[in-house]
Amino acid sequence: MSSQLVVRAGAAVPLARPLVSLLYVLRRVPTAGLTDTANAITTLPHVMDPNATGLFAKGKQIVKLYKSGIVNVWHNYKSSRELLKTFQKAAGSSRPSSAEAVTQTILDKAAADRIAIEHERGDSKDPTIYTDIEVGITRAQYQTLLRTPKDAFKLPLFSIIFCIFFETTPLLVMIFPGIVPSTCILPGQERKAVARREALINNLHGKHYPKVAFGTSPYKLKTDALRDLTVTVGAVPQFAARVLSHNSLARRLEAHLSQVRADSYMLAWTQSPVRENVVGAAVWALNERELVRACHARAIPAFTSDGTARSVQDLRAELFLWTANFLELKADAGFLLSWQPAESLDQLYINQTIL
Repeated sequence: MSSQLVVRAGAAVPLARPLVSLLYVLRRVPTAGLTDTANAITTLPHVMDPNATGLFAKGKQIVKLYKSGIVNVWHNYKSSRELLKTFQKAAGSSRPSSAEAVTQTILDKAAADRIAIEHERGDSKDPTIYTDIEVGITRAQYQTLLRTPKDAFKLPLFSIIFCIFFETTPLLVMIFPGIVPSTCILPGQERKAVARREALINNLHGKHYPKVAFGTSPYKLKTDALRDLTVTVGAVPQFAARVLSHNSLARRLEAHLSQVRADSYMLAWTQSPVRENVVGAAVWALNERELVRACHARAIPAFTSDGTARSVQDLRAELFLWTANFLELKADAGFLLSWQPAESLDQLYINQTIL
């Protein structure tokens, strides 16, 4: 049995046929019950009322966003500490746990699961279908754990500015956007951040880097490719990438890819609550903002080359196939440079035989 996924003419990534068939099954799987465990809602800005008109009404919406954002960061900080204490107790360690330790726990459990599955399937060439393993944490909790430290660091200064300047806070954060926690970003700022990331992703995929294997580690990438990739996925700020050494950049990208791999396993583990033996349903439970974040972390664009927003269906399909390939091939940094995004869902299935 042979199959091949073609994501763009001339760019092929191998993928076993059952996983592609599974994609069609998942598109029809209800995701009720997964939303709260898949989406880190409290790490996202409050959704403002688009019907609010007038300065006073819009001002109230902004104040509500800031207040809910500050409260959410504080609650996220406390819940993250409790979660880390739970992991520390489970590990029987006297040293405080960390997000890195939780990431490694997920990867260790995934490795053990993979070994067990490969042992069971023997010489079968079918892909590795991960089961729902109990790791004591949901994807939403894991993403909260990863995102909260940066927000908690910014919270004291932002809270002081909000208390002192109040109505003029939006003007100040436009001048100093780096002081704003991710939960307090205004819609306009969020759109600009997405546009900047899209420009970086398009620039990355538009360049012609030396061909590398999917399993190429960050340390073996050329410095220019490493710098571009590290900045594109948000592992390092653009200004810092210019001064950091090759090894420093590689370490940052390696840590980011470990988090992406752990997140991909958690997406792959999640089974449909309404249909047995259907895994990966969490991809279809992600809300639009979480979906875009997950795609950007993997250098997958949310817009086409002409600036048109891709449909949610297309993004879910590509994220699912990217994740399936990344895990099945035991890929590394080279995979992100080799994967060429599709302009539409149809391009994901060129020359692909289903069932």
